[in-house]
Amino acid sequence: MVRRVWLLAAGLLLAGCPQPDITPPRIRIVFPQEGDTLAGADTILVVANDDQQVRLVQLTVDDSLIAADSLGRDTLFEFVFDGGSYPAGTVHTLLAIAYDRAGNCDSSPPVEFLSFPLPGSYHSGTITSDELWRADASPHYVLGTLRVEAQLTIEAGAEIRLSPGATITVGSFAPAGLRAEGTLSRPVRFTASDSLNCWNRIEFNPHAEAGSCILNNCIFEFGGSNGALLAVNSSRISIENSIFRRSAGNGLVVSGPGFSSFRNNTVTGCDGAPLVLSPQAAGTLGAGNRLTGNRLDRITITPGAIERTINLPNPDVPYLVTGTITVAGDSAPVVFISPGCSLLFADSARLRIGVGRPGGLVADGSSGEIVFAGIDRNFWGGIEFWNWSIAGQCRFKDCRIENAGGNGVAAIICYAPVRIAGTELVASASAGIYCIGTGFEQFENNTISSCASFPVHIEAQFVSTMGVGNRLNGNGRNYIEVVGGVITQDAVWQNHQAPYRLTGSVDVGSPFAPALFLNPGVELQFTRNCGLRIGELGPGKLIAIGVPDSIRFTGDTTTPGSWRALEFAPYTGSGTVIDHCQLFFGGGGGATAEVVVRTSSPTIRNNEIAWSGKYCIALFNSPLDPELLRQQNWLHDWAEGYDDIYDEGP
Repeated sequence: MVRRVWLLAAGLLLAGCPQPDITPPRIRIVFPQEGDTLAGADTILVVANDDQQVRLVQLTVDDSLIAADSLGRDTLFEFVFDGGSYPAGTVHTLLAIAYDRAGNCDSSPPVEFLSFPLPGSYHSGTITSDELWRADASPHYVLGTLRVEAQLTIEAGAEIRLSPGATITVGSFAPAGLRAEGTLSRPVRFTASDSLNCWNRIEFNPHAEAGSCILNNCIFEFGGSNGALLAVNSSRISIENSIFRRSAGNGLVVSGPGFSSFRNNTVTGCDGAPLVLSPQAAGTLGAGNRLTGNRLDRITITPGAIERTINLPNPDVPYLVTGTITVAGDSAPVVFISPGCSLLFADSARLRIGVGRPGGLVADGSSGEIVFAGIDRNFWGGIEFWNWSIAGQCRFKDCRIENAGGNGVAAIICYAPVRIAGTELVASASAGIYCIGTGFEQFENNTISSCASFPVHIEAQFVSTMGVGNRLNGNGRNYIEVVGGVITQDAVWQNHQAPYRLTGSVDVGSPFAPALFLNPGVELQFTRNCGLRIGELGPGKLIAIGVPDSIRFTGDTTTPGSWRALEFAPYTGSGTVIDHCQLFFGGGGGATAEVVVRTSSPTIRNNEIAWSGKYCIALFNSPLDPELLRQQNWLHDWAEGYDDIYDEGP
């Protein structure tokens, strides 16, 4: 007698097998055979024998009990099975278990079957000749990995259902393409055969041909189990008017040169970022894209090099830079950052311009501030302009740079001149800007504040490249650090609301007869044994008129003799004047006085000269009248055992 037993609830527990003490039953599955396909309703046939009587046969799929039959001495057991309850193209394992009345049991060899629950077209393996997937043959099922090594064209309105873990690769070994061009009303849909089990991704590999890879009005959904819905590896494709959604990972991952077109697309509902791009690919984003509603609403940029000029658009979500990016190449690339962009940097990330080859960076936020910052206010490396940085193509305007300087030097390091205007640099982990062997092409109307160290480090001969309107106060070391040197051309030192601290002596003089102009309110702080010398190495002059705000020359401590002196040597030019200045705590480092005049006659009037380590003024072979100097200046608190003026006469 043959009986049919319909499916039991999946929650039935599988009965345990006792230790055999007599001969167990023998059982095997007759249908299906290993590798068979089950489509819709089928009958599972099981044969079980026992030397006494088979009491019970259980049937499991993937270790879950789905049916049981308890008969008399029958040997054939039938189970009605509906393959439509399993996702298309999925592989499952059948197992039958028999029990006798003594409690002995045995299991059949397992049988794997493939489920095709719905009508449609099925694709697997490798496509080596051109194919057309028609809409009226939908749905198209993709099983496992489908390798496209020819031209695959998909009609508007077609639906492609990918099995769990399925992947489509294009152009891995031979020239190939994928053209899927839908319409607004009849898009091409790439979806999961089982929305609870994601497919992997679609990959465009190095042999994918740019003109043959076009995605327009497509929908990609319920994939990304291998990191993204779509991956572009070292090839260029066009994607327009398409939707990427509900990825188990990122939306799209792009390495290499990027897109030939990417515009008017939506990427949303992804468990990662909407886009993960190489630095070069970031410049191939077009307009009209909507990239919000993801777990991480940021465009991730991976470390790498930019070797061709790009325009970084404003996508209305931040860029997340995960590592160092270098802009340099034989084609002299320049990165143009669009107004309103926000770039967030990981802790170790840096932006390096002109390293070994020409490169440039232009960030003009005139119509929308451009922001460079650390992730979640963490410190990041900073921006570096190396020797090959392109003149005129390295500039910031109306930008904000914050939380940089994690390299331990400065937020911006310059080996070549840059232009910085209207920019705010705040909260550096070290200094603000560190110039090495260079100054600025422009430096005006900037604010540098809340840095752990000084706002600017620069050499004396380049200080005059710092223009007007800057506010450099409120930093951990609230002074501009100036390295000593020789000023050979006319120079103006502006008042930046922070003193200059000179770590080495400065000379003014050359065959060009330079003049150093100190603007009102300027303060010069000299470290030990350092000073300012005019006209020693050649003609030169100093013009320091502290009206309306006094100009101050002082030490880095309030100890008499803590710095050397202001010295006027024999080549001091006519027109040299110090007027309404304060000179404090000089006369150290072997100098005779705080102000030393040798064989020259500068104008010295309306000054306060005090707390010298020796004399206030020393005259050597100078026509200046000591008494007139006393009348026109306030000299006080010179060192004990000295006088206010030392005069060796003409």
